[in-house]
Amino acid sequence: MDEGSSAFGRLEHFQEQSDYHWAVPAQRFARRGPVLPRPGTEHLLRLLQPRRRHDWALLAAIRDAYVSGAATRHVEAMARLVGVDGVSDDDVVRAGHELDRQLQIFRTRPVSGAYPYIIIDAITQSVRQHGRLASMSAMVAVGVAATGNREVLALEVDEAEEPAAWLRLLSGLRDRGVYGVRLVTAEAHPGIALAIAQTFPAASFQRSRSGLIPDLLDVVPESDRPGLATQLRAVFVQDDRVAAQSLLRGIPNGFPPNPTLVNHLRDGEESILAFYDLPPPHRRRVNSARCLAHARTEIQRHCRMIGIFPYRLSLLRLCGVILQEQNDEWIAGPRYVGRRRDGTPTSVGQPWTGLDSTGSRDERRLVQAA
Repeated sequence: MDEGSSAFGRLEHFQEQSDYHWAVPAQRFARRGPVLPRPGTEHLLRLLQPRRRHDWALLAAIRDAYVSGAATRHVEAMARLVGVDGVSDDDVVRAGHELDRQLQIFRTRPVSGAYPYIIIDAITQSVRQHGRLASMSAMVAVGVAATGNREVLALEVDEAEEPAAWLRLLSGLRDRGVYGVRLVTAEAHPGIALAIAQTFPAASFQRSRSGLIPDLLDVVPESDRPGLATQLRAVFVQDDRVAAQSLLRGIPNGFPPNPTLVNHLRDGEESILAFYDLPPPHRRRVNSARCLAHARTEIQRHCRMIGIFPYRLSLLRLCGVILQEQNDEWIAGPRYVGRRRDGTPTSVGQPWTGLDSTGSRDERRLVQAA
């Protein structure tokens, strides 16, 4: 009897039963681990809750799309993608209410404290509002605390590219107790620089590297883009501000005359180089919105399944639960600023010594570690 026979306690081939209906789609089965089949185990599925929070938010968005009258074929296609037919409508409704309750607690929790660095990003999606399609942005603010840890401070959904929206976002942070801000990193959204100046006058505005380079590449011919991208990336890795400023001012000389490029670089010089006023170990961490890259990818992947959101709340719920999960990982993980690549603390210990003990809260300032 050969080794492959069943006498050795093995099976030569495994055939999945065709009448089994998995609660989680097959393409996600390997990543999510074993899932019980549906027939006769509905009570176990409800007890185990195999879906994560953002899966429930996606199901709630699909249900809202159906209720709001979206195209039936589109809704059915989304349902097949996420396996919504394996969950009852009551389960989705209860999960949606629970997610809304948790999200409200998360968004309104007290965040009083010093956050020297704030990183802002926005994701724009189409939402049905008052019988028409509107572009709305999910605006996220991430703060790096005085201990070097990062956390999601705020999430708002507002009209896309609306200057007043940034003022509302930052004013909300200030009113909830955020102070000691030295640098705010964001893309060059209309009105955001003015909003920063009004809410945190002592903070500098840093143009996000991840948004700056694509914006400048759009104003030059395609043949000049590789060379321009290389020089722009080099500006962000210089040893000091003087070297970076010299390199930045010399960029237009290497390309054919382009008044638009010259004006962009001249007018935005201060916001491009603001991060050079920080301690060298912190610069690479806060000159772009790279800390939100994973969460942004997850949000966009789920948004592609929905296409057009039926309500503003459905977009807020989906983005909120993904950011909650990301925030939990950050809290349990190593410090974002003040550590080596392997996650161990630097020789300095704390990324900065802390706050001056004298003076009012508004007069406190951060002192660089010696």
